[in-house]
Formats: sequence, C-alpha cells, structure tokens
Amino acid sequence: MPKNKLTIRMVADSVAELIIYEEIGGWWGITAHNISDQLKYLRAEKGTVNTIKLRLNTPGGDVFEGVAIYNLLKQDSAQVHVYVDGMAASMGSVIAMAGDKIVIGESAAFMIHNPTAGAIGESEDLRHMANLLDQVKASLMTTYQKRTGLSEEELTALMDAETWYFGQEAVEAGFADEVFEAPAMAASLRNESMSKFQSVPERAQAFFQSVNPQPHNEGAAPQSNPKGESTMPKPHETEAAGGNPAPAANQPTQETAPSVQERNDSIKAVFAPFADQQNDLLIECLSDTSITKEQAQDKLLARLGEGTTPSAPSASVTAHVSNGRIVYDGLLNALEARVFNDVKAEKDNSFKSFSLLEMARAALTERGVSMAGYGDRMSMVGAAFTHSSSDFGSVLADVAHKAMLRGWEEMPETFGQWTRQGNLTDFKASNRVSLNTFPSLKKVAEGAEFKHGKISDRGEQIMLATYGKLFAITRQAIINDDLSVFTRLPQAMGRAAHRTVGDLVYAIITGNPELSDGKALFHADHSNVLTGGLNTSNLDKARTAMRTHKDGDAHLNIAPGYLLTPVALEGTAGTLLRSEADPSKTNSKAANPVYNMVDPVSEARLDSASAEDSYLVAGDMYDTIEVAYLDGNPAPRLEQQAGWSVDGTEFKVAIDAGVAPMDFRSFVKIGK
Repeated sequence: MPKNKLTIRMVADSVAELIIYEEIGGWWGITAHNISDQLKYLRAEKGTVNTIKLRLNTPGGDVFEGVAIYNLLKQDSAQVHVYVDGMAASMGSVIAMAGDKIVIGESAAFMIHNPTAGAIGESEDLRHMANLLDQVKASLMTTYQKRTGLSEEELTALMDAETWYFGQEAVEAGFADEVFEAPAMAASLRNESMSKFQSVPERAQAFFQSVNPQPHNEGAAPQSNPKGESTMPKPHETEAAGGNPAPAANQPTQETAPSVQERNDSIKAVFAPFADQQNDLLIECLSDTSITKEQAQDKLLARLGEGTTPSAPSASVTAHVSNGRIVYDGLLNALEARVFNDVKAEKDNSFKSFSLLEMARAALTERGVSMAGYGDRMSMVGAAFTHSSSDFGSVLADVAHKAMLRGWEEMPETFGQWTRQGNLTDFKASNRVSLNTFPSLKKVAEGAEFKHGKISDRGEQIMLATYGKLFAITRQAIINDDLSVFTRLPQAMGRAAHRTVGDLVYAIITGNPELSDGKALFHADHSNVLTGGLNTSNLDKARTAMRTHKDGDAHLNIAPGYLLTPVALEGTAGTLLRSEADPSKTNSKAANPVYNMVDPVSEARLDSASAEDSYLVAGDMYDTIEVAYLDGNPAPRLEQQAGWSVDGTEFKVAIDAGVAPMDFRSFVKIGK
C-alpha cells in the first residue's frame, strides 16, 4: 500500500510528469524503489518515455535514498527536466542536479548544507561516524561541482553556512538554468519540516507558511507589511511571561483562516495517494467544515492503522546518515549464521547470540529509539518493523531474499539444458525471426553490386507475464523465534518460481500450440511427427528429418542435441543411446546407428501428458524454445512492505517471464 505522495503520469506523447512533494525516504517519504517501479509500470502501460518532467517541493531527507534517486534519474534514458515549484532543500537539491535542465520558481527556494547524523557508541564509533560524514559531504560536493563549476573551497563555505537561494539567485549561483513564474500549489509538506534546518531565512519561512496554513490556535502567522513583504515573528515576540503566546507588534491576535477552497485543496492533497480506497473518509472530512488538514491527516492515519500497532514517529527528516550500517551488517551476519549452515558468525559480532526479538530491540535501541513507549513485546516488534530508522525490516528482507534465491537455484529443472535464454525490456509483444531462415550467400561477379538478402517473414511472438505470490513474517513468528519463516517459506517460493517457468516450457511441448504459419508446432506439414514409439529406427528417422529441413534452396542441416522423454521411457532412452551394438537386433554385433547421438533428458511433466511420447530437440546453436526474462534477469524478485492485512511484514515473490516456441524445424515428435 502506498505511504507517500509520489505521483507519476503521462502528460503528453512520450512525456511523463514525476511529482515529488514530500520528504525523501523514511516511513512517509519517497524512495528510489517507488520511482523505479512506477516508471517501469508507466512504460509497460503507456509506452516510450523520452522526457521526464520532475516537479520538486521537498525539504530533503535520507542521504542514501536521495543519492539512489539521483542516480536512477541520471542513468535513465529519458531527458530529465526539473522544475523546483516550492523548495529543493538538502537532499532535494541533490536530486535536482539530475536534471538535464533545471528551472526554479521565482519565489521557490534551493538550499545546500552539510549532512547530519546521530551516533551512539564508543569513541571509535563516533570517530567512524565523523569520517563517514566527511565522505558523504565530499560526494555531495562533487555532484554540485559538476553542475555549478564552483570550487571545493566555495562549496565547503556554502554548505557549512546552510545557504539558501531563491529564484534568480539559484540561477546566478549555477544551481538552476532559468526562472519561471511559480504556479499555485496545494500544501504538501508536513509543518515540522522547516524546523529541521538551522538557518532558515524569513522569506523561506514565509513561503512555507503560505503553502501550509496553520489553524489559528497554533501560534502567530506571517503578515504582510505595508511594502507587501512577508515577515515572521521573532521567538521573543511570540512568548510572553509564563510561556503563553503574545501578539507581535502590529499583528492581529488571530490568524486569518484559510479559504474554503484552500482547505479543501489541502485535504485532497493529503488523501491523493489513497483516494481510491478511502474516498468515503475524504468526503466525510470535506463535508465537515470544522476539520482542518491536520485533523483530516490524523483521521486518515487512524483508518490506515486500524488493527495494527502504530509505529514510533520518525525522529528526523533532514539529510542524515547514521552508524546503522555497522548495526545492519552485524544483525545480518548474525541472522544468516542462524539460518544458513554455510554462514559463520563473525568473531566480534555482538549480535550472534541474539534471538529475533532481541534483534528487533537492538535495531531500535542502537538508533536511539527509547523503549519506554512500548508497553509490550508486540508493540516493540511492530515498531522495529515500521520505524523509519530501524534496520530490522531490511535485515529480514535480505535474509529472506537469499533464502528465496537458494530455493530457485536448488530446484532441479531440465529446461535450462535445451532452451535459449532471452531478454525483454517491457511487457509488449515482441516478434522473433528464426535464425535458421537466412538463405545462402550468392556469388558476386567482379565489379558487380552486392544484393540484399531476405529473411523469411515468418516469425514467432513472445511476451512477458508476471507470476507471483505473497507470504508474511508475523510479529508472532519473531516473538516465537521461528527461524523457519526465513528458510522454509522463501525457499519454497523460490522453488515455486523456478517450477513455474518449467511448467510454462513443457506446456508448450505437450500443448502443441499454433505457430505463426497457422499450423501446430507438431504437424504433418512440418515433417516433424513420427509414430511407432521410441526405437532405434525412429530415432534415426527423426535425425534425418531434422537435418534435411530446407528453407527454399538452402539446406539447414540442423543437428539434434537432446532427446526429451517421460520418466517412463528414461531406461529405454538410455539403452538406445548408450549401447554400442544396435539394441533393436538380437544376437547381433551390428553397430548402433544412434549411439551417443544426443543427450537424454528425462522430465516428469511429459508423463502427465503421455508416457509414450518423446521429442528429439535441436542442439544449442538452434532456435528451440526461448525463455525470456525482464531485463535478462533469470531470477525471481522479492518486494517487502509493512503489513496491514497481516500483523507483521508482507513479502511478494514474483518473476517476469515469457516463453514461446521459435521454430518447428528444431523438434521432432516420436509418438506411439
């Protein structure tokens, strides 16, 4: 279920609009995974994307998630045009650097500063953190330098000072190419976002308040002076003795309430990612004029969290790194050592004796999350799953992913021996042309022109489909220290994925589908069907039929490579192919004409269709059946999200594969 305000859609032919009006990373924020998945889906559904219009209004967020988004966009084949609508602060400014063109609103903000972090540990841990921060800063500076041409010394000073630019200032500094008149926009950032920065200028605060109106009882709001310039009350002007708010000079005691339209727009913006599922609650909030945007957001969160234990709130939305990689690596190694027999715990790993429950607690406490707010183990484990700074869910996902891949690799499948692996980049139908159909080369007289050869118009079609299932790791499994959820379930799913592809391959053999010429794969007109059962004579005839296929005047001379048999004929096939003397003749020393002719492949799926049919298949260099995977990745993928339908975290195992026969001349069926 989506948890952020990422929007991506086609706005013109081959032009996609990507809107990031939210923090980067964390529980509520945008992730590279969100963007990658939605771009793939958009291309699969709508076709080519040559231009991505990226609209930004973000205070930044997690460093490494921001870097991943930057790299994802930078490496995309499409042109990226960036529009800074509100602000591109912190990691938002780094993401903006991915643009081939960067345009900033005349009143929009652009901010760069040093990465920050929180670390817990001994002095050596803190020194390590300081070094890591320096490395991260150097990396970010390199990204800025490529765009602006500013020197290392100049950028160091600017980042140390937390420097803000507005509109034309960003262009003059080299961070943007041009200015545009900023459009009106709905509120999109949470109100605490600005409090994460140290040196926010008054005009930035005023701008943020203008797109995030506050209820009148939350304190003073920016007012306009006679010149029309926005001003913000100073801290000493908003606090009177005793800590109660006091009106600033020349300022009303109450904020003017936002218009009905502004309120409705802001509530709709909150519900935008969930409108299809929560439309009744949206209507309820819009109908009750006393409900503010913040109250509507609380109602939405309560609805989404029904039946679950809420996670602890995120402690930070500014650019940050942490010592979590040390914790993450330790937890990962400890859990792998418990789950996989061939993995040993590192000698100095302090987590190696921890139970799953203790690992969950460690993932939170090592990040500075207090346990005081969690009254029971179920609540604490729930927080470990969902807290934005916790490594626990990622550790579980990594171990489950390894177990799934082991299941995929250990599943004995025979189709890989004789099929051809292919690559598809999208889910549209793709035509394949048989490699066996190129005619012979023609003699070229001295001084004469070379003629274009013709490839047969006949070609088979192949298309990807997605196959998958869900499984869950529950809080109860963590409390019970049930390690089988990391072995039995994901390994079984990995095996199932491999088995699914095998089912698709052999369904073609036994299903005898129609080819592009309008005839079945095995058909008398294709000269690839024999009767009389599996014997020496029929194997010899099958070889002859395959090798004597022609394409016009061209002799294809296709050599057989494999004999596919049901398990019931495995022994017969072995005798026919491995006997030096002809097994069809008793008391004879006549040589076996099919001795070691091909490699036998026994497959149980063939028994289910017929225990008497065998298939001679061409060797590796010829087109038989293509097994294509999305982007050529022959393995299932594992995706994770915090569970709402289950009390824990859900995993989806899926594989994108397409299977199709390429040429009838690569097969001969030997039936009863």
